[in-house]
Amino acid sequence: MALHAITAETGGAPEVKKRLADRDTVLSYPVHSDPEHKLLLPDKDGETSLYVTKQQNASKFGGSYTDYIMVQPALVVVNKKGALQQVWSWNTPPLDTVK
Repeated sequence: MALHAITAETGGAPEVKKRLADRDTVLSYPVHSDPEHKLLLPDKDGETSLYVTKQQNASKFGGSYTDYIMVQPALVVVNKKGALQQVWSWNTPPLDTVK
């Protein structure tokens, strides 16, 4: 089993890891920077997305931070063959009804 963290934050994986380390957060698993959202699962029916997105005005923090479209936390579990085992997000029941 392997755990990977994927963020929509810009700058590439080394820059994201540096920002985390600057905040005393060190992860022992791979971190991927995906500001173009290429690693998101496609919508099943072309209409309903697993993901909830929000504009993140990160440039207000200065340094190397830039604004980006943040993807709210989600969990996607796939097996070694790439088959979907489990999904969870703010857009899946019962959280999909929370305002």
